[in-house]
Amino acid sequence: MDTHKRVQSGSSLIEVLVALLLLSFCVLGLARLMAGNLRAHTDSVIQANINLLANDAFGRIRANPSELPGLGAGNGYHFEASWSDQQDSSGAAPYPDCSAPPCTNAERAAFDIWQLRSNARTLLPQGALRLVRDSPSDPNSGWVLSWYWFDKEKDSMGLGCQDSGANALTCFVGTQPVAGVRVLNFYFYP
Repeated sequence: MDTHKRVQSGSSLIEVLVALLLLSFCVLGLARLMAGNLRAHTDSVIQANINLLANDAFGRIRANPSELPGLGAGNGYHFEASWSDQQDSSGAAPYPDCSAPPCTNAERAAFDIWQLRSNARTLLPQGALRLVRDSPSDPNSGWVLSWYWFDKEKDSMGLGCQDSGANALTCFVGTQPVAGVRVLNFYFYP
């Protein structure tokens, strides 16, 4: 008897489809991992920029303490415009340009606030700042330096957050939530 044995060569269509399905799951997982990595990198760049801005602000205040209410007679470093108001522009540079002396302490404070606002807009997505007393009625209270930025991921989620305390990332501007706006508060005593 003559029996013919059939020898299979190559792959069947089902095997190819299963391999493609497994490959597509791997590619989707890799894409999700890369997106998470990009998000983490963006967040770390924002945090690093906020630390640079805060150190710059504290250095400016230490160099001109007479304009911080409670330490001197001036009120030049008190800045309380809302995030929304600061999105129109950082304003025109104050006169005189205090990048070189001579300037009065009040002129220096106005120039410092303008420069800090400009730097925030440059280093943070739709960045803004706020510098106010922690408790306006208490002359011995500390200060709050807040850095605001827009987070498009939080905006797309319609996120409204609760403040979780000192140095916390929140989604509040003052007391009203603004979707997508985050803030990092620094509490300090000069």
